[in-house]
Amino acid sequence: VADIIEFLKDMMNEGYSYSSIAGFRSAISAYHAKINDLPVGQHDLVKATITAVFNETPPTPKCVETWNVNTVLETICSLGPNEGLTDQLLTHKLAMLMALTSASRQSELRDLDLQFMQDKGNFIEFSIPTITKSRKQGQACKKRIFQSYPANDQLDVTRCLKVYIHRTKDWRKDKSYHKLFLATVKPHKPVVTATIGNWLKSLMKRAGIDVSIFTAHSTRSAATSKAFKQGLTIEEILKTADWTNAGTFFRFYHKSEANAFADTVLS
Repeated sequence: VADIIEFLKDMMNEGYSYSSIAGFRSAISAYHAKINDLPVGQHDLVKATITAVFNETPPTPKCVETWNVNTVLETICSLGPNEGLTDQLLTHKLAMLMALTSASRQSELRDLDLQFMQDKGNFIEFSIPTITKSRKQGQACKKRIFQSYPANDQLDVTRCLKVYIHRTKDWRKDKSYHKLFLATVKPHKPVVTATIGNWLKSLMKRAGIDVSIFTAHSTRSAATSKAFKQGLTIEEILKTADWTNAGTFFRFYHKSEANAFADTVLS
C-alpha cells in the first residue's frame, strides 16, 4: 500500500491531472492482489490519498464560459443564400448548423449516411447504424433529427442539407461514397472526424471566436447552454444531446454565454 501511495504522489508531483491519477489507481486496483478481501484501490489509505490529490489539484473544465451562438448564426446569415456559396463554405455551414441544432458530436456527423436518411417533410431524420460513444452493442440505432426552420431560410438546416446533397451528387459516382459528408477536394472521399472538427473551427474563427481556447467540441456546450438559458427543459436537452443524466450536462457542458431544441438554439 505504501508503494502505491508513493507512486500516486509521484504522479501528482510530475504534473498529472487528478483524472489521470485516479485512472492509475483504478488500473492498479483491477489487477493487484486484494488486501483484506478488498480491492487495493479501496484501501482506506489509498482512498485518502486520492482525496488529497483531488484537494490539491481539483479537476476543472477547460473553459468556464462558452461562446455566444448568436455570433456564429449572424456570420452564417451574412454568407448569403446556400446556392451562392462555394463548396467549402456550404460544407462548413451545413456542418455547423447540424452540430448546433442537434448537439451532435463530430463523430456522429461523420457517421451520417444517405442510405439511412428519411425526409419527413418538416424534418429530416438520420439513423446511425454504427456503434457510437453513447450506443452499446445490442441497443437500438441512434437517431439524429434535423428540424426545418421557416423563421429564417439562412438558418434552415434542412434547406442547406438538400442544397448540399444536390451539389455533391456528382461526387458520389463511386457508390461507396454514401456518407453524407465528403471532402471538398478531389477525389471527394468520406471524411474523418478531425476534418469535420476543422470545418467547425474554420467557421468559428470566421465569426471571431478564439479557436485556440474553444475546440470544435465546444459546439455541444454552446448549443445546450443557450437552449437551457432560453428555457428549454433539461429533459429535452438530455434527450437531444443523448445524455443519460443531468449531472453530465451541469458538470461539463452547462456554461454561461461569452417549442423544439433547434428552434430554441436558432432563435
